[in-house]
Amino acid sequence: AITVKNHSNTDIYATLDFTADVDGVIGTFTEASGTANDGVLELATAVGTEVENAPTATANFGISGAAIDADKALGTITVTIAKTGSAEGGVTATVVTTYEDLQAAVNAGGTVKLGGDITLSDNLYTTAVSPLVLDLNGYTITGSNYAVWLNPRTCTLIRGGSITSEYQAVINYGGTLTIDQCTISAGSTVLVNDKSTAVTTVKNSTLISDNGAISCDRGSVSLEGTVKLSGEIYAGEFNENVTVLAGTYSFDPTSYVDADTYTVNYNDYDGTWTVAAN
Repeated sequence: AITVKNHSNTDIYATLDFTADVDGVIGTFTEASGTANDGVLELATAVGTEVENAPTATANFGISGAAIDADKALGTITVTIAKTGSAEGGVTATVVTTYEDLQAAVNAGGTVKLGGDITLSDNLYTTAVSPLVLDLNGYTITGSNYAVWLNPRTCTLIRGGSITSEYQAVINYGGTLTIDQCTISAGSTVLVNDKSTAVTTVKNSTLISDNGAISCDRGSVSLEGTVKLSGEIYAGEFNENVTVLAGTYSFDPTSYVDADTYTVNYNDYDGTWTVAAN
């Protein structure tokens, strides 16, 4: 457990990051108290509180994906403190609560953070030239028949919340995207790689569909961490476009694993599959 206490006179957040020193080791932060999205703890100002009652937040840290050698350092955890309202790299986060504000913010780029649930009245198109981080902040984007449509070179990260659509949910049209700690559901296909240059990483997330969880006839999709899928995977003629890395999965990942690098084991007690480095 990692606990941060705020004795300052302003709201802060603490970003937790893990850098592995052992190939195949994956570090995951999960909320224990406070608000934790993608390894981010949010703490209110200490103004008006006694010293012993200063605001605190805690995240639990766990590792998976490879054998652990007790005589070897597994990696480094870094805790970065910043004032609320700033974001990665000192860039101000834009907080939005309506579709119109969300569309305008993703067009501008930078870090966009949801301040509440948002229902789309059209497809959400990202057209910014600068990189975009879409922080769902524990909230949900609901699209009905609309989707989050990611144009090339724009959206680099979607994290920490939910997206739902009656049709397709997330379409990567040629960019490099990471989906982390999200639950995404769709009536048709959850994630679509729609161009040969689309590179998508899904980690510590759940994709739910009665039809297709992932459609990747073009580009590439990799899965890592704890990933739950409901629905089919369309990965090219020889499953060559989807790669499963170290982690725990709700489906049999054998067809998507490099057998020279990883071993797949089925866990009878919970019906999951574990992929670990050889």
